[in-house]
Amino acid sequence: DEYDRALEVQPDDAKSYFARGEAYAELGQYEKAAADFSKAIELDPDNAYAYLARGVSYAELGQYENAQADLEKALEIDPDLEEARQMLLEERAMLFEEIKQKLREMLGETTI
Repeated sequence: DEYDRALEVQPDDAKSYFARGEAYAELGQYEKAAADFSKAIELDPDNAYAYLARGVSYAELGQYENAQADLEKALEIDPDLEEARQMLLEERAMLFEEIKQKLREMLGETTI
């Protein structure tokens, strides 16, 4: 595909990794998306949008702690990134629910 060809020509192009990651995410291929966003971050560590996008991919994979860390990093880089702030609130809620579910399973209770 065109992203693969672009990366063959310019293997250190963070924008191409980011764009391919977005394409993978659109297809629901979140592991591949997260890998490309990770490469984009490696090449351009100040790209708040790459952290945001990887955080969303992690959330879709149920990796809420990783998602939260990436969203916090996105906000550290760009405090005005409102989408990251909203996602962070949602991920904290998901993490809380996950913890509650684990406690229910451990305690064998349904009213936590």
